[in-house]
Amino acid sequence: MVNLSFNKSEFSYEHKRILKDTIITETVPGTILRDFNAILNYLKEKGLPVSGTHQFPRSLLPEINALLSCPIPCRFDGAFDLQQII
Repeated sequence: MVNLSFNKSEFSYEHKRILKDTIITETVPGTILRDFNAILNYLKEKGLPVSGTHQFPRSLLPEINALLSCPIPCRFDGAFDLQQII
């Protein structure tokens, strides 16, 4: 098990200014909002809850992966092709 520890940091005026000045859209500064929204819409359309362990059914992973801005090259048998990712 990994033990993570975090130092408490203050949210300064400078942090607030940077956040306020940052333009946030579905694609800027990254595609995480677009991808998350695509997954939520997919689950809503299919009417699929996540499992009791809060995981997607494995059979849906290829379909969900295809919705992402940058799909992860993998075989969906639990192995990732690291050469294609790197």
